[in-house]
Amino acid sequence: IYHRYDQIVRRADELAKAHPELITRLQIGETTQFRQPIYAFRLSNDVTRLQERPAVLFNGCHHSDEVMGAEIVVALMEKLVAGYGRDHEVTAWMNSLEIYLVPVVNVDGHNVVTSGHDPRWRKNLRDVNGDGVTGIYPEGVDVNRGYDFNWAMGGTDDPLKATYRGAHPFSEAENCAMRHLADTRQFLLSVSYHSQGEVIYYPWSWHGLPAPDDAVIKSIAADVAARIRTMNG
Repeated sequence: IYHRYDQIVRRADELAKAHPELITRLQIGETTQFRQPIYAFRLSNDVTRLQERPAVLFNGCHHSDEVMGAEIVVALMEKLVAGYGRDHEVTAWMNSLEIYLVPVVNVDGHNVVTSGHDPRWRKNLRDVNGDGVTGIYPEGVDVNRGYDFNWAMGGTDDPLKATYRGAHPFSEAENCAMRHLADTRQFLLSVSYHSQGEVIYYPWSWHGLPAPDDAVIKSIAADVAARIRTMNG
């Protein structure tokens, strides 16, 4: 059983009430169709003030059917709060970093999946053609294809396809919310959890062109991959 979004927010609020010095909630935007709030959670050893530290970002559910991403981010939230002062590694992270968690980017779509309406719904709920929601949901936009960097090289311009990228970069409020968060802090590292394949993607992934810091990113990706247990242990 996967958490609904209201359950995720409620659990985060419980943690913040019990440990107000360790975790706080920030609204970074709202969804395109139903204007539901999109929340980020900031964690450190003292969230009562912004600190000049490296900031890292973890997020899940750009694609609403990839619910494991949200579950991982929520589990990380629990681990950081419960482990502070008890787990040496967790305490070191909280003392030296500002950690931002966005468990669900695509809140409208996530609700379609976790409510049982359609476990395979992928996009947000934008009514692309303006004819209203004739069924459970309209055409939708693939939020994971909605950012501006090489926007034209990913996805499709067909609203009926699963990878429809929207009318233009940042056409979707969900993408604008993530841009707003990134504008507030220069993140040293960002990890976006998906649930497709046993793969770690890192920049870049087209035409074999390497990113300027390819050696560093590749080393981090290889280290992460090496730490993941295989099915047979």
